[in-house]
Amino acid sequence: MKSIQKQLFKTVLLLLAINFSHISAQDYGNLGEEISREEAYKDKVLATDLHDTVLQRNYGIARRALFNTSFMNFMRFMSGAVNYGIDKKIRKKQVPSIEHYLLARHNTPEYEDLVTDTVSCFEPTPDAEKWLENLNDNGVNVYAFSNIGPRSYEKLAKKHPEIFDKFKSRVILETPETTRKKYSGAYTRCANEISKDLGHEPKEIVFLDDSHDNLNLAKETDPRFRPVHFDKKNIQKSHQEVNDLLLK
Repeated sequence: MKSIQKQLFKTVLLLLAINFSHISAQDYGNLGEEISREEAYKDKVLATDLHDTVLQRNYGIARRALFNTSFMNFMRFMSGAVNYGIDKKIRKKQVPSIEHYLLARHNTPEYEDLVTDTVSCFEPTPDAEKWLENLNDNGVNVYAFSNIGPRSYEKLAKKHPEIFDKFKSRVILETPETTRKKYSGAYTRCANEISKDLGHEPKEIVFLDDSHDNLNLAKETDPRFRPVHFDKKNIQKSHQEVNDLLLK
């Protein structure tokens, strides 16, 4: 049905070109190319992880945050981090993001700064800005798809607009109840959020992540996901694999 509608639309444009002499055949051809380009762009979709893909860890940021905070906040953070590890690894609880976990225990502006600076001590990977800009220039809709919490995301976005301004939208752990990427529900939610943002369901979603488990689960959950493994030892190769799928 959609293909018929598109053909009818192009036919109407042709009739307009014929009936209005100031629209040349060349103008119509250019217009047709523009429409075809826009239609093609709609299905150029990349969902990329943030941590250890677009961003890399810089533990110096975390060290400075811990050393510069008050003793009380330092002890709150260390106690919370230990309890988080016990709940997650030993008690096998389904815990929220560490940001949500720590800020649920105590929340002041100073402590929030400590938590976000420490759990999201990241900076852009080499060539990330240039690579994302090239994707944007070629009409790719890029989405941040990460287990990051909203406060850490917003702080990093303010610190690195050259990266975060390249994202069309985000699919992150907005609340403590939001499903993490180790569960299939995260990929159903990701596809739904992207469809809602685009206004239609994409034919495929290229998914860049450094975890093979996440990539496999995404493909099992929704075959529209096209997994690409991010190799920290060969960033250019990972970027090229994405380019080969999206910039045909």
